[in-house]
Amino acid sequence: STQSTWGMNSSDATLITSPEISAVDTLWVIVSAALVMLMTPSLGFFYAGLVRQKNILTMLIQCYAIFAAISIVWSLIGFTLCYGTSISHIIGGFDHFGMANIGTAPFKEAETVYGLAFFFLSLIHISEPTRPERISYAVFCLKKK
Repeated sequence: STQSTWGMNSSDATLITSPEISAVDTLWVIVSAALVMLMTPSLGFFYAGLVRQKNILTMLIQCYAIFAAISIVWSLIGFTLCYGTSISHIIGGFDHFGMANIGTAPFKEAETVYGLAFFFLSLIHISEPTRPERISYAVFCLKKK
């Protein structure tokens, strides 16, 4: 009998050749992503505590604006550049541009969860605001980094 990469004989009944979608894994990914998404208002209130009283609303709006802007960019092009079919092993292709071809089929990075759940998890983890700024909202929107 032949040896697999898992160290089992290919005649073993327990050898997993291709993982299936797991409801438990998918549920865990969705719940954990939802908990991380709750951090957006929490970070807004935390950052609001670091600034003067007149800047509290600006801090909250900035946190939500960052979340909204990154969500749009990630949905349109970011996900496909990270997880699309590789172009010379440097960057992903455009096969998921605008969330195309993201559905129930799993990705190789998360073989036991639905594609949309993996998309949601990856979106949430990159879209959390990282630092407070003591500037007006108009300047924040136009600021070049």
